[in-house]
Amino acid sequence: MKYGILVHGTSGNVGDAVQSLAAVRFLPRVDRLVERERLEAIASAGPIKVIMNGWWMKCPEHWPPPPNLIPLFVSFHVTTGPARATMVTDESLAYLRQHEPIGCRDLDTTSFLRAAGIDAYFSGCLTMTLPPRPRKEGGEVLFVDPFRGHFFPALPPALANAAEVRRLRQAAGSGESSESPTESLDRLLARIGGMPEAWRPGASHQSALVSRELGPRERFRAAEAMLERLAAARLVVTSRLHAVLPAMAMGTPALFVLKDDPSVVEVRPDLADKGHDCTRHDPRLPGLFEQTRHVTLSQLLGGLSGEAWRTAVEEPMRLRADLIADLEARVADFLGGDLAAKAVAPAAWLPSPEVATRGLGRWRSVYPSATNVRAPHACHGAVKIDLRDQLDPVFPEAGVLEVRRPYLQGINGRVFTSEGTLLADHSWYGRHIDELGLAAPKCQGEPVAGVSMSLASDFGHKNFCQFVLDGLCRLHLFEAAGIRVEAMDRVYCPQPPSANARRLLDRLGIPEEKFAWLSQSTVVRPETLHLATFPGSRRNIPRWLPGFVQQRWPATPSRTGRRLFVSREGYRRTVSNEASVRRLLVAAGFEILDPSKVEDPQKDFAEAAVVVGAHGAALANLAWCRPGTKILELFPSDHIHPYYYSLADSAGLEYHCLVGRSLVERAPGAQGPSWSDFHVDEVEFAAAMAAITAP
Repeated sequence: MKYGILVHGTSGNVGDAVQSLAAVRFLPRVDRLVERERLEAIASAGPIKVIMNGWWMKCPEHWPPPPNLIPLFVSFHVTTGPARATMVTDESLAYLRQHEPIGCRDLDTTSFLRAAGIDAYFSGCLTMTLPPRPRKEGGEVLFVDPFRGHFFPALPPALANAAEVRRLRQAAGSGESSESPTESLDRLLARIGGMPEAWRPGASHQSALVSRELGPRERFRAAEAMLERLAAARLVVTSRLHAVLPAMAMGTPALFVLKDDPSVVEVRPDLADKGHDCTRHDPRLPGLFEQTRHVTLSQLLGGLSGEAWRTAVEEPMRLRADLIADLEARVADFLGGDLAAKAVAPAAWLPSPEVATRGLGRWRSVYPSATNVRAPHACHGAVKIDLRDQLDPVFPEAGVLEVRRPYLQGINGRVFTSEGTLLADHSWYGRHIDELGLAAPKCQGEPVAGVSMSLASDFGHKNFCQFVLDGLCRLHLFEAAGIRVEAMDRVYCPQPPSANARRLLDRLGIPEEKFAWLSQSTVVRPETLHLATFPGSRRNIPRWLPGFVQQRWPATPSRTGRRLFVSREGYRRTVSNEASVRRLLVAAGFEILDPSKVEDPQKDFAEAAVVVGAHGAALANLAWCRPGTKILELFPSDHIHPYYYSLADSAGLEYHCLVGRSLVERAPGAQGPSWSDFHVDEVEFAAAMAAITAP
């Protein structure tokens, strides 16, 4: 199979190349650059997989793509005008239906395609998945084209005369300026109201414009250079969507500058051609606009207080973790079969105790291997399941391995010995590693001096449950083995996937400077690395874990006896008839809880007597429930896993479950998360609820 990435060879905006880079990192290689506006040029290239993200399209006469192009539609934006008319021709609609569902970059495109009868969903922008990069304290305040007509005099001379700049200069009506670039920029930055004086010397400008004459390599270099500056900045102030979203994805605080609404322009006509070229109502923004901290140009030039500037830096907004996880999972599914076929066999692996006996590391045992014995659970409704059938019969030996100069690879933090042996019992897959087919790193890896530990776990970068229960809880094994964070030079970990995950990480008291954030491209060779085994085994929470959670992150309930319904509204795998289910719950005295919108969800769970919720990461908070709390988990029929049953059993909770009907059933044995919502039979649900609320 060949792989291609989209390019726009005549674009004057480096954001198009940033979109390409966002797709590149998912691919095993790039065999072909696919020109977005000339898709027919690859008609004879043989089968080629392409991620169809970005802005479509300037030349709609070249649509639809040739049949040899195998597309994944995510982050797909259809511009207004002729392109939209082309998208709803009979030929185009037939093509789009072949490749449903269509992931749309914005809600406006989503609504447009749905109105035409296409199965479309809001995916967000692929640039939101760019991994975090190392940051330094006290970086520059970077302005990326927030001023439109004002920024031309600040451009370097080589770019100032490019055809695209001349066209934009004429369109903006800015005319020629007699000021030098430095004088113009200094004058403009001086007008920025309220910005702390200490930041002004470090304020600088970056244009997202590039010459249309640049070739693909030069465009990619320009995009990469811009991403480096975005990642290193203290704060990014920009009118460019493909600067604000990448900055936020990489962990940099950002302000999104919008053009003022017409009512403001009437009062201040000097703002008419300045600021972003769209207001908040532009069709490119719905769904993405809400992800950003945004200001208008008039606010930027005079209305922001010093406190507003500091808040933007100290309390940056975070992109929605569920959107990012969904995007990454869909791309992985699209490429998964090819990548699995490419891996001839899984990497050689050994249990950690045996690694030590072969002289490749030092092993400290904490818990011996033990038989997994679980209490039976109640299953309501017509579909009967026994979740114990999915659990490994034995917990493997647990402890900590100390290894010298291993390979630490990727955002999941998988580890190989210096000889290339995979340390599988530190992975979610454990002794099921043959399902992964992972090969040892081919590059040398960056040597890292000192002593390190890893709190990484598979999927922890995108899931609260895996980040906290599978990752952070390894601290118990480290401490039991006599390994202390204070003695470490660094702690490897993915960036927290949500605000709640970040809050729990902060409460551990580990200094921020100790963290080395993992990304998809990480390959390092620490001088000494301490590794704790996976807690329990996959989907099988060990009995020590709830006690550790409550001791390390104590919740202080102020009341008891609450009845909680944990909603998944707005996420995938939600209850399709939740409105009806909620009426039954509210009548029975239940509160509706969205853990992502409360300050301390652990306290809410600690105060509960009964918890009802659909299967999902929020149920990891069951670890804070008091023994005897009653739990009713709602399962979609195509996504039944025993994570929270095993957690409930380990915590001494009374566990019940009910299986609903998935609206789109998958083939038996299908891997990965289900995308389907599911229907809960209301009669069965009422009976189950009566059982768990009975005195």
